[in-house]
Amino acid sequence: MSRSASGALGLRKRCLRVSDHRILAEATLANLNWKGERFTAADVQQTPAFCHYSKMDPSRGDFGVIAEDDRGWAGVVWVLFLPADHPGYGFVSPEHGELMCATSGTGLAH
Repeated sequence: MSRSASGALGLRKRCLRVSDHRILAEATLANLNWKGERFTAADVQQTPAFCHYSKMDPSRGDFGVIAEDDRGWAGVVWVLFLPADHPGYGFVSPEHGELMCATSGTGLAH
């Protein structure tokens, strides 16, 4: 019987929860700062174009998966179905979700 790569690394996977907004805010900040530190955690919380990426709304169909180890989150993938009146950077339509992914700087995935 083979083990999954995440299992071999000691990662646990679970569905993202509405209460994971802190993790999504950290992941959004990591994505914004992919080429160097340009934004702060306050920017993610206070900028309308950024803050919606840290808010899951299952009633829209939002979903995601998180990989965690004993130190915290190692990676996260999530899809948000944002409304036309609050679109994201990859907005096509409310029926087309925006896909995001990030790895933590402290987790095994980094």
